[in-house]
Amino acid sequence: MFNSQSKYLTTDAFWEMSLHDGVYERPGAEVSVVFNPTVSVDLNGVSKPSSSELEISFYETVNIGGGQYAHNPWLQEMPDPVNRTVWGNYLSIPVEWDGVNNLDGWKGLKDGDEVEVEVNGQKFTCAVVLNFGQTAGAVAIALGGGREAGGCGTTFGVNVNPVLKQENGLTQYYAADVKVTPTGKRDKDFASVQHHHTMGVKAKQGGKSHQHRKSRVGKASKVL
Repeated sequence: MFNSQSKYLTTDAFWEMSLHDGVYERPGAEVSVVFNPTVSVDLNGVSKPSSSELEISFYETVNIGGGQYAHNPWLQEMPDPVNRTVWGNYLSIPVEWDGVNNLDGWKGLKDGDEVEVEVNGQKFTCAVVLNFGQTAGAVAIALGGGREAGGCGTTFGVNVNPVLKQENGLTQYYAADVKVTPTGKRDKDFASVQHHHTMGVKAKQGGKSHQHRKSRVGKASKVL
């Protein structure tokens, strides 16, 4: 390192000043950057907006990721920062407003209603969650659910990886070939720690109003 600098004439001076400074910054080599403005871009390789009535997108959550952290119960208990759901992945659907006072879920669906989703010719069943801000004509669902082996993450949610399409060796995390059909059933284990525009879930017990907070999978509750 002494030979890579020219500031100090002796090794003793170099050592003492390096020890004093606590660090030695080695001079970096100059790098020349060349830009080629004639580079060609395959415009056909860029995904274009679809003309279909409905699209679906797949995304990673901040707690489970793509499923690699699905077996951590603390992360399963961590509510999604947007839809406030836990223990599973649910289909986010848009909210429709009548222009006056009423806010209704797309197709009249409510939180916890089950739907059959067909993507690229493959089907799976899941519950829905109303997502304020979800654009009209689009739905979304998180990756990482439906683990079949391992720890606590098994059986929770639905595995959507089989419906992902491959194009030119790249995974497409959206699809325009999608159909959503209500089943008329509800997911009894749908778990949301807080509904939109609320601070909790109110219920009556013994003629008195109480506030309940749902715990894991909605099977347990604590009266406050």
